[in-house]
Amino acid sequence: MIETAGPNPLLRLAGGLAALGLIVLIASTGWQRLSAIGVLGASLMQTALLAGTLYFTWFRGAPVWKLLVTTGVMFVLVMVINLNTAKTGIEALRADVATLSDLSFDTHGNLIVPPDAEQRGPLSRITIRMVGDVDALIRDYHQQVEYAGAFALFDADRLRVNSNVLRNCGAVTAMKAEIPAYKKRHLAIIGQARRELAGVDVPPAIKKAFLAGMDESLSQTQSEVEKLWSLNGRQIDEAAGVCTILAQRNWQGWGSSFAFTSRPDMEAFNRHNSRLRAIAVELDTLTAGNKERMARYQQDLRRFLN
Repeated sequence: MIETAGPNPLLRLAGGLAALGLIVLIASTGWQRLSAIGVLGASLMQTALLAGTLYFTWFRGAPVWKLLVTTGVMFVLVMVINLNTAKTGIEALRADVATLSDLSFDTHGNLIVPPDAEQRGPLSRITIRMVGDVDALIRDYHQQVEYAGAFALFDADRLRVNSNVLRNCGAVTAMKAEIPAYKKRHLAIIGQARRELAGVDVPPAIKKAFLAGMDESLSQTQSEVEKLWSLNGRQIDEAAGVCTILAQRNWQGWGSSFAFTSRPDMEAFNRHNSRLRAIAVELDTLTAGNKERMARYQQDLRRFLN
């Protein structure tokens, strides 16, 4: 037989501490109770748990009205706590999600992120880290292309100062073999970010929308990454062809331009340059499309947040 709570102060103390602990627990959680129905349902369940705890430790044998009045007061208290927690959670989540709407590009096409983005929440931190990792990857690739001498191939002044690149066209050609590794790292960065985002404790609908927004506005879909590195590979092919032509030394420098003494070399050089310009247009089109989609998504996101 269970002993009544009245004459047992230790049981009353345990019940009071348990109730206090439950209230603290209620106040410390809230992501799943962002809707009005969620707040009401959670508050009813939590109040029932509190009432049950207090009944067995304080109100067993007491008049029913005391338990009812206490339960009503607890329900109001729990509702107030949950509503405040939900409001705080919504404001924090709104600021976190708003990171995508605050992204922009500078005049050189570089992505600009808000200075406080990493303090806004997990969605922002993961996204900004992904953007930084991708940016570092692209910069590393361009640096390696520069080291190989590919950029110097289109400036006669640079080649007159240092023509070593023309004695090692294989270094430019070798960059093509590095493209799959860069593409793999690029996709791995995105995959890691998506896995981390999938584990963030936010409502599923918001998480799904955020991932869709990331794909839409940051151009991180697999097909776009594949296209980017395919274009980079084609650029290397053309640069290697230019290097082979220039290595024949049938040209003279005219400022930064080339004056060829061999018509076949000039025509081949022009063909490579023409294809390179077409590739550059494709890259610009890819970038412009990404910016346009990003702007469109940002407008939708701002309407949602407001």
